Amino acid sequence: MKLKLRIIAIIALASGLLYGCGEPYREEGHRYGSAAIKAIENYQPRSKTSQPLEKPYWNDCGKEFTCLFLYNTKDQKLVEAIVSALLAAQAEIKKPGIKLTVYTSLHGEPKLVFREITIK
Repeated sequence: MKLKLRIIAIIALASGLLYGCGEPYREEGHRYGSAAIKAIENYQPRSKTSQPLEKPYWNDCGKEFTCLFLYNTKDQKLVEAIVSALLAAQAEIKKPGIKLTVYTSLHGEPKLVFREITIK
């Protein structure tokens, strides 16, 4: 029984960390993704009644950029908070740059672009 609980806990933890993929900037992508998640959490503290936003997804999108995708928002101030966090992360990372695409649609639905921002 304890082994089953450990396996379930490990799977749950791993699935929470796997929100992106890509090469050659895997570590940098995780850092950008973590910065965005922290900005979202700071902007929208969880409460029992609020619905948390989807985690952003990242992927390498070329030799010089990592792409970050955020779905289901039209909140300009949230986007500004995320951009600030990405700028701070990029100052430490140096390269690759980051391309943020924000969609008003849900993940898996036809994509409706709200904002596109590139940080070199």
